Amino acid sequence: MNYQFFGTAGICSAVLWIIAVVLMLLYFSDIFCYDTEDKLVVFTWICFLLPIAFWLVMGVICGLNAIWGWGLVK
Repeated sequence: MNYQFFGTAGICSAVLWIIAVVLMLLYFSDIFCYDTEDKLVVFTWICFLLPIAFWLVMGVICGLNAIWGWGLVK
């Protein structure tokens, strides 16, 4: 893993959070039927929580790499 990996992951995270904000705004606009609103909420949570989970896992991996010197992060 290098700077290019973390840069690309950061861009993907930002895009997912922007999608989550847009979906949240669509949900609050009340222009969809009940079934569609449920799907919007699920997709919003997925787009919001996926980058958080990814960065938590990456933080653990990088922390363990720093402790044990696995050589994963350069």
